[in-house]
Amino acid sequence: MARQPRPRLTLDIAAIPTYAIGDIHGRYDLLVKAEAAILRDGGQLPGRKLIVTLGDYIDRGPESSQVIDHLMEPPPGWIRPHLPCRQSRSRHARLYRRLDLL
Repeated sequence: MARQPRPRLTLDIAAIPTYAIGDIHGRYDLLVKAEAAILRDGGQLPGRKLIVTLGDYIDRGPESSQVIDHLMEPPPGWIRPHLPCRQSRSRHARLYRRLDLL
């Protein structure tokens, strides 16, 4: 029996300042620095903001578990939660799908 596809999230981001962070690769230190820059910039803009994380969260870097823990925490009030983008060809995305994490 085939599994039903999950509903897809759709957002109209035309009016929402959107920031993208790519390929974190277990580098918690760099993720926190990127977020600090986003907080500084976004704090000057009205309304809510969106952070989109792209690519691999884990792998290579020494702090993969801290990255996952951090991404699961609630963001500051004016930022929408991190929106992970699935990469269909990523070996990690395939693993996440098998573990039902995406």
